[in-house]
Amino acid sequence: MRCFLSREKFDLHIVDGNLDQYQYLQILKEKLLPFARLTFGHKFVYQDDNARYHRAHTVVNFMETEGIKHMECPAVSPDMNSIENLWSEVTRTMDASANQPTNLAGLGQAVNDAWQALPLQNLATLIASMPRRIQALYDARSGHTKY
Repeated sequence: MRCFLSREKFDLHIVDGNLDQYQYLQILKEKLLPFARLTFGHKFVYQDDNARYHRAHTVVNFMETEGIKHMECPAVSPDMNSIENLWSEVTRTMDASANQPTNLAGLGQAVNDAWQALPLQNLATLIASMPRRIQALYDARSGHTKY
């Protein structure tokens, strides 16, 4: 799990095995929601992608019950999800490393190291680009954009 603001990124939460709706709900309840409410009060909009566990009834019901505003993203639209751009940077950093991981523990450490190496300016730039991305998607009628 990855989380960032325009000025700060947070430690990765590496899940052992495949993430399901129940693990995701636990992360929302124990980590994300307390952090978001402490940081923003009740004035925030949550963004994720369209992963199955994000759209599970238990998760959707929890979000509605808690009054969490959710930013809708078109299906298969990584251009509207800034974290996907950062994840691409993490992947490129890992691919360029001379020390490739040889086991799961090494992979987790390599991902964390690449995440920590991301410059904070990249986060601010991505967040600042969102109005342009949204406009481009609107202009393209949810079709292909340059992003």
